[in-house]
Amino acid sequence: MRPFVGKLAWQLCASVEAASDPVHAVKRRAKRLVQDSGVREPPFKPALYGSLRNVKEIVQKRMEIDGRIIPISDGFKIELRSDRPYGRKNFTCAHEVVHTFFYEAAPSLKALNNHDAEEEILCNLGAAELLMPAWSFRKIVADFELGASSVVKISELFETSVTSTVVRLNDLGIWGAKFIFWDCNDSIPVARWLARPGQPLSHFPKLGFEDYFNSGLCGTIKTGIPSVTEEWLFFENRFVRCVIDSITFPGARALSCIAPLAVRKRSKKVSPVSSDPLPLQFKCQCFGTGTIIIEKDGLSYALRCRASQHVVTS
Repeated sequence: MRPFVGKLAWQLCASVEAASDPVHAVKRRAKRLVQDSGVREPPFKPALYGSLRNVKEIVQKRMEIDGRIIPISDGFKIELRSDRPYGRKNFTCAHEVVHTFFYEAAPSLKALNNHDAEEEILCNLGAAELLMPAWSFRKIVADFELGASSVVKISELFETSVTSTVVRLNDLGIWGAKFIFWDCNDSIPVARWLARPGQPLSHFPKLGFEDYFNSGLCGTIKTGIPSVTEEWLFFENRFVRCVIDSITFPGARALSCIAPLAVRKRSKKVSPVSSDPLPLQFKCQCFGTGTIIIEKDGLSYALRCRASQHVVTS
C-alpha cells in the first residue's frame, strides 16, 4: 500500500490520539466504535454502528453505485443499492459509516471534497474492522479447518461476503493461503479474482490447470461435490504443484483454496489427481508446440500439452 499523502487522511490521523498514520487512525476509530456498541460476538451489525454515529436513516433503492452517505440537517442518511447480495450490502453500509469519521475530523475539507481516493481505501479498512474485528475474527477462525468450505461458514457467521472474508483472512495473516473465485459459465472456467497474502485482490489473473478436464475443480463443477486434490496449476507463468480445495456456488461459480502443500496435507486428506505431470494416454493437442492455447472472453490461457509425443503439422 502506498503512503497516504492527502490532507483528509492526515487530518483524520491528527484527530486520533497516539495514531502513527492514517491506517492506524481509522482502525483505532473502528475498534472504539465496536467497543461502544457492546457487541462481543458476530454478527456485528452496521446499522447499530450507524445509530451510534448519528445515522438517522438507512434505505435501499435502485441506484448505479453500491452506496453513499448523505449529510442531512440532523445527521446522516445512508443509501444502499438494493439488488446487491446481503453480505456486500453489509460491507457497503459499514464503509459508509466510516465516512462519518472524516466528517467529524475534517468538516471543512469534506464540505469541499465529496470523493477522495485515499478516504475510500481507509473506509474499506475501517469497514473490515467493524464487521470482522481482529480479536473476534481470529478467535472464530481458530475453530475452523483450512479450506474453501470454511470460508463460506465464516462469512455466514459474520454476515460478510466471501470476497471480504478472504481479504480479511489474508490481511490478518491467517492460513497463508491463496483463493481463486471462478466463473464457470463456459467449458473452461475463468478466474474472476485471485486473493494472495500481502497483496491486493487481482482481477482476471492468468491461471489454468495442466489438465482441467481431469482436475478436481472440473469434477466439483460437474457434480457439486467439494474436492481436495493435488495437481498442477499454471500460475505466475509456470506450473506449480498445489493442493486445491474447491467448492461450487449457485450461478455457475466456484471457489478454490490453494494452501502451501505441506500445511494442506497435514490438515486434510488429499486425493492426487495425477502423480505424473505428463501421462502417456493423452493425445497431442498442441500441433507440436508443447503448449495448448485457449481463448476465452478476450483472454489467452496457456496449458501444457500432456501427450508423450507431439504431432507437428506443416
